[in-house]
Amino acid sequence: MAKLYQDILLEELDIRLPGVNVRRLALHQHMNQVEKVKSHSHSYQQVLLYFRGRGVQRVAEKRIPVRRGTVISIRAREEHEFIKERDVSPVCLAIDFKQADFAKLYKSMRLSGDATNRIEQALYRLGRLHARALDTPLAVGAEILGILAIIQMEGGSPGEMAAAKMHPVTEEVSGVIKNGDLASLSPAGIAKQLGKSMDHINRQLKRESGVTIGQLLSASRLEKASELLAEPEAVIGEVAAAVGYLDQNYFSRWFRQQTGQTPTEWRS
Repeated sequence: MAKLYQDILLEELDIRLPGVNVRRLALHQHMNQVEKVKSHSHSYQQVLLYFRGRGVQRVAEKRIPVRRGTVISIRAREEHEFIKERDVSPVCLAIDFKQADFAKLYKSMRLSGDATNRIEQALYRLGRLHARALDTPLAVGAEILGILAIIQMEGGSPGEMAAAKMHPVTEEVSGVIKNGDLASLSPAGIAKQLGKSMDHINRQLKRESGVTIGQLLSASRLEKASELLAEPEAVIGEVAAAVGYLDQNYFSRWFRQQTGQTPTEWRS
């Protein structure tokens, strides 16, 4: 996904659904002058999604910890500011709304690694559309609404999500990955732990959430690799081994396929 973290700025949007009207989308890496901006507010609602960096987002009187996958909903005229805790420059997606009823459902949340990865892929497609002059209102609107759908589906309360039980196999596989050793896990090994064939589990996953064991595992590896690379002293070869790649060159190619940047470019 080449150049995923180059700036994306889509203004004067008028993407509408019942309860939602998107006015602007921006993906940017916080530069020094941006990071020094003091507390401010907007006349519109805003949702922020962080892909990289750690710190604290202050919203009104609340201080919300920020890491990869953190989503924060900010109401119109609500004072807010980002306080960086590390040298790594944050990468943040900002979506501005003329109207966003769904933003009232949550104040902050953290997306799963798979959800964050799928949003990154949608942003990559938006960048490709623009590069090829194919960014028609319909094409752009479809990608942005897809991003909002991913956020909204993960925005329900834990009780509501547990009661729905819509993705039992996905949750089962994700549990094995979460509790396992990323350096040694494999799709076949996960299926064996669950006592089922890999093909059978993949068919169930596809029906439930549109992914495979391999894709869930890859999303977790990317999330862990991103966290480790955020540490300035981390050695790339050691990060690669920690998430299951003994060949550093292969890891670098894989990481670039996932994020559009090599590990070295990503952490710069």
